[in-house]
Amino acid sequence: MYASGMPPPGAVRPPTSSVELSLSAKDLKDRDIISKSDPFAVLYVKSGAGWTQLGKTEVKKDDLNPKWAKLFLVEFHFESVQQLKVEVYDQDSSSPDKLKEQDHIGEAEFTLGQLMGAPGQSGSFLLTRGKSKSKHQGSLLVRAEEVKASNEAARLRFSATALANMDGLFSKSDPFLVISRLREDGGSWTQVHRTETIDNNLNPNWRRFELPLQQLCNGDHRRPLRLEVFDEDRGGKFELIGQVQTTLEEILGKRGTNYTLHNETLQKKKGKKYTNAGLLVVAEVELYREHSFIDYLSGGLEMNLIIGIDYTASNGPPNDPRSLHFIDPRGPNQYQHAISSTVSILQEYDADKQFPVYGFGGIPPGAYDVDHCFPLNLNPSNPEVAGSQGVLQLYTASLGHVRLHGPTFFAPLINQSMRIANQLNDPRKQKYFVLLIITDGAIMDMQGTIDAVVEASHTSPLSIVVIGVGPADFSSMVALDGDGGKLRASNGRVSARDIVQFVPYNRFAGYPDALTRETLAELPRQLCQYMKVKGVAPNPALPPTYHLFMEPTGSNILFKVSSSNLPQASTLRDMVLHRSSSSNNNPPQANTLRHTVRHLSSSNLPQVNMLRHTVHHLPKGINSILLKVSTSKLPKVSTVRGTVLHHSKATSSIHHSKAIRKVTSRDHPKRISPKQAFPNKDTLKAHPKVRPLGTQATVIDCESPTCSGGDNWAPFFSSSGQIEF
Repeated sequence: MYASGMPPPGAVRPPTSSVELSLSAKDLKDRDIISKSDPFAVLYVKSGAGWTQLGKTEVKKDDLNPKWAKLFLVEFHFESVQQLKVEVYDQDSSSPDKLKEQDHIGEAEFTLGQLMGAPGQSGSFLLTRGKSKSKHQGSLLVRAEEVKASNEAARLRFSATALANMDGLFSKSDPFLVISRLREDGGSWTQVHRTETIDNNLNPNWRRFELPLQQLCNGDHRRPLRLEVFDEDRGGKFELIGQVQTTLEEILGKRGTNYTLHNETLQKKKGKKYTNAGLLVVAEVELYREHSFIDYLSGGLEMNLIIGIDYTASNGPPNDPRSLHFIDPRGPNQYQHAISSTVSILQEYDADKQFPVYGFGGIPPGAYDVDHCFPLNLNPSNPEVAGSQGVLQLYTASLGHVRLHGPTFFAPLINQSMRIANQLNDPRKQKYFVLLIITDGAIMDMQGTIDAVVEASHTSPLSIVVIGVGPADFSSMVALDGDGGKLRASNGRVSARDIVQFVPYNRFAGYPDALTRETLAELPRQLCQYMKVKGVAPNPALPPTYHLFMEPTGSNILFKVSSSNLPQASTLRDMVLHRSSSSNNNPPQANTLRHTVRHLSSSNLPQVNMLRHTVHHLPKGINSILLKVSTSKLPKVSTVRGTVLHHSKATSSIHHSKAIRKVTSRDHPKRISPKQAFPNKDTLKAHPKVRPLGTQATVIDCESPTCSGGDNWAPFFSSSGQIEF
């Protein structure tokens, strides 16, 4: 939450958790002539423009499939991009520290978020060598596991009887309880909890509260604790009634019994009349295990992002360089930066990487009045867009046809997000939703927005992040994040939990990483709070599957997925994904590859809608797709023709993709042979009507009269017959 006491941009935040990384490798390239390589691995973390070494594994003698025992402890910050690199060497020198004297086998780069968002928190990365990164030297297998310091928590309730009256004859004490723990230095105390104040009462019964043991006693049941009861006076002053020193171990044994409170000052004042300052009763005490954010990720939880973009007139005309919506070729505007920084983190935890995008405060094409929640792609049945680049492209395109208007209403967008979250809320497949609202002005439906936020806090697996762009006064936004107390709806209902995070963009101008951290840092806590309130435990942890990742840097790499169960051999014999050397965009993620394979492994393949859906789910960065289907069970010619047609159409919009499709089946009527249809394949001077727009090379060998041309193909091919790049 945003507050004046927050750390400055760039300040270090505590980690969400600590994780241990274990490394192994498979099919390493043998660098020794007589024997096998003696591999060891070195782990680095990206630090500024360079890399900082975190440590090295032991050396495995004569082993091309090493499983290193060395574990690496890394702090996991959900809200940050943590870039890691592993270099694998063959030990040629007796001094492993001198890396230049060792034989470099290969290296791989990845993010910690990729691992944490993958099933089983594991991934497989191709090791590459050299500047071209095209020489494959084997596979690196990485697994992450949370280091559980203490996930226990204590549920406590205290009361007191016969407290000393500190307020004289005509009034009674107003007591509250403070719990502090002794610091490790043994010389000072740290306050860990304060109860509410109960006015004018010498026999108070305080409300139940819960504390993680890490906070209460740093996980040590014998750590000294101090329980102090104070009398609160006017002006925030307070006076000690009585205190006692104990430990959690003692408190657990005191259930239903009491402590005697002591006050030395009061004892000196009353002399022999003094007995004690009252009795502190342990009314309830219970230990339980508190589930962590990583527990839910381990069980397969997905985080789904919903995006809302402000199209009110206060942003300024998009063609005006002073406008917040102005697309500046020199760099991203505030909207673009907010989108890319948030999506880049959250997409790691979303299986299909498809995000619903809505506009508000504008007039979409075909409408005559302002709309406060309209799908930006103008498709109400499927408002989703693929990846951060897809969102940015859609946003840029929308500025040419959405008319800016106003006013600024949030409630319709929040209500729509609640509907999405509640419809897809299935305990067996856990999901949590994040609504990102980017806006430039004050909310004009504040009470309606508060009502929607309060309702969402009770019913929906949803958090709301509001990024305020531009120089407007955002004081009303700060009130939404609950720092000043719980929100109250117009019907009197108060919020069940804090779900809103407001971040002013200008405060973090020039600190892009700090903006991302401030935007997302609260989400793990809010997610765990929702699950706790609803009594939802994490699903059983998924086993490590080591899904195949592409490394972030561009390279010519072939990924083969071929297995009896991935996908079924009778339907799809081979699938190869090829990434061109010119691509340096975001790599495909393991969850996306898994999602793609899931859609390809159907007995109905290749159906038109399935291939079309698969192409839309191909991860950003794939620049070449080769799909080879060879089976007697292919559908009829008309279906194959439709499949290729739709596949070509979809592929033409994927950044100049190369697409090579080969479809052969004994079910196809033989009329035109491949040599007749394509007399000169080597130079790709094929029939111009079978080359999709935007592709570099297309060959379709279909042996069918319907595949050798026809008017239905015309819309997708160059009329000049030239290949378009």
